[in-house]
Amino acid sequence: MAPEMLYRFIEDDRRFVIDTETCFCFECDDISWDVLELYPNTPVNRIKHLLKDRHDPNEVEEVIGELEWLRHTSAILPKPIKEDASKKTIRPNALESISISLPHQGAENRARRRWGATKNEADSPAKAFGLDAIALLLARAGDQPVRIVFVEEQAIHDPDLIADLCRHAQRSAKLADRVLTVEVLVRNVPCSSLPADLEGHGLSFSVVMSGDSDFQAGLRAIAALNNASLAKWEKALRSAGEGATGSVTLRPGNAEFASGVSALRNAGFNWIRLDLPGSFAVNPTLDADAMADTLNEVARTYAESLAANKYYRLDPIAELFNHIYDGKPNHRADPTGAHTLYIDRDGGIYPNAEFSHLETFKIGSLETGEIDEERREPFFDIGSQSVGVCRACWARGLCGGGAAAVHHARTGSLHTPDETWCNAQRKWLAALVASFNVLSSKGVDFTRVYQSLTLTGKPSVFAALRSVFQQTVGMRPIEEADGEMLAGWEEWNDAAYFSFSETTVLMTTQYDREMDALHPQGQQQELMLIHPDGTPFGLFRVKPERVKGAADVAFYFRNEADYAADKVRKGIQTLLKQAGGQQELRRLTTSVTAEETGLQQFLEAIGFEREGTLREALFLHDAYHDIHLYGITV
Repeated sequence: MAPEMLYRFIEDDRRFVIDTETCFCFECDDISWDVLELYPNTPVNRIKHLLKDRHDPNEVEEVIGELEWLRHTSAILPKPIKEDASKKTIRPNALESISISLPHQGAENRARRRWGATKNEADSPAKAFGLDAIALLLARAGDQPVRIVFVEEQAIHDPDLIADLCRHAQRSAKLADRVLTVEVLVRNVPCSSLPADLEGHGLSFSVVMSGDSDFQAGLRAIAALNNASLAKWEKALRSAGEGATGSVTLRPGNAEFASGVSALRNAGFNWIRLDLPGSFAVNPTLDADAMADTLNEVARTYAESLAANKYYRLDPIAELFNHIYDGKPNHRADPTGAHTLYIDRDGGIYPNAEFSHLETFKIGSLETGEIDEERREPFFDIGSQSVGVCRACWARGLCGGGAAAVHHARTGSLHTPDETWCNAQRKWLAALVASFNVLSSKGVDFTRVYQSLTLTGKPSVFAALRSVFQQTVGMRPIEEADGEMLAGWEEWNDAAYFSFSETTVLMTTQYDREMDALHPQGQQQELMLIHPDGTPFGLFRVKPERVKGAADVAFYFRNEADYAADKVRKGIQTLLKQAGGQQELRRLTTSVTAEETGLQQFLEAIGFEREGTLREALFLHDAYHDIHLYGITV
């Protein structure tokens, strides 16, 4: 069965459409829903004919026109490219991450017998063990950034050793011209005074370290925690050092984990991870449907928190929000075996920690320095592009084929997902899309790069910036309530935004000005610029040109001082960069009147260059005015 290109579904009595390739999602009204039942497989004239008795033909044509504009920008229905298809199914073997459990106590003695004396007698066998793991990662790494994770059980046993290995890894990565991140993960941590909401669930804590900072003091502080409370763990992770970021991981032991997430948030943690694959791998009989229901609840609560300007990171929900924003599907969510490896305390090499208790999945050994590529081979064919049932699933770009450990635990096969688990996965991902749109409907201060599909029938691409926490400048769709304000902005305004455009009308009725402001023409899209508190301060307009990747844009700030504001300039620079990355816009041009010196300085500050002048191109107030042309490659 061929996969659907635009999948329609209903969640909480609201109607949505998601592009199964780009992961952009849309909320629909009556007209959009009916049009998308036919589009894109039905000719445009046929759609208008079939819907003529249900909807105004002009509104149907407007919706189709905006869908075509989104298609032109590759936000939806991107043209398939054979080279891209081959990249999706390529079987890579470049490592991006290694997790290692260092030997200690009894395991240290075994390591001493195996590795023997080191070149430096002061170095312990455990250090030699760690150095070999670092060498393995860097030797087999590709061009992508790499990560090494030191895994400890219940507590950090030797913080000085780990700090020393972190420093060595950072130096070695620099010499190998690699970007390296180091993480220390403490699994299955016992905590005192644990809230009842967390009973029955597993807790792990980690600190992610980047840069050249010395984390020895921070690791010592974490190692000193013995059966500590959540508050003490949160403080220790927060104080781990400059360049360090702490997180807590909750591995649900049952489907009642929503209150556990709230308990961790109340304890002050700003980065919470849900280890769902670990839950199913440890307990394959978990009720997948009940787990999905709880995930739905958690996703809604998270979206409501963001809408209320209460920002924190909750994975995998935040990661999936970013996939929707990026317009770049994740065809392989689980890098097990291909991009990641795990090394146990005896030096055994496994695809990941979930397989380390199964000798049949042991693929190598640090002791012998060998990796059995034949045993590793089955893990190359994991992901939504390699598994038959996944290729026809509408959620393939978000699910990414699931996790190999979950599939093996529930069906006994790495490549055969459990149908019950898949149904539950689709169920909660549909709710995730709905939660994502809650952020749009409530006006959360994320960046909307292009017009959203609102309840007025406007197709939407809701785009949230990758970093939820960098609140500088935002965009939102123009709403009906903005009409009076926009008409006031436009009335007798000499700015090029209003005076030098294809639809310029400086003298017209209040109603006409409102309609012109609220309903951009053709493929042109117009958005409101807003401050972090949601206050509108300007307008942004974009219209794709016939040449692919080129667009004409325009800026207008109501307050002249905003053109010189550093936060505004940085925010717009970020928006343009993101628009270029996700919408394949490469070349932007804009027009400015000679009198708009503030706007000219703003454009030059964010990277635009003056490329020419149209002499006496604008006739205004009984005089001719020059128009300056600016351009930028994003």
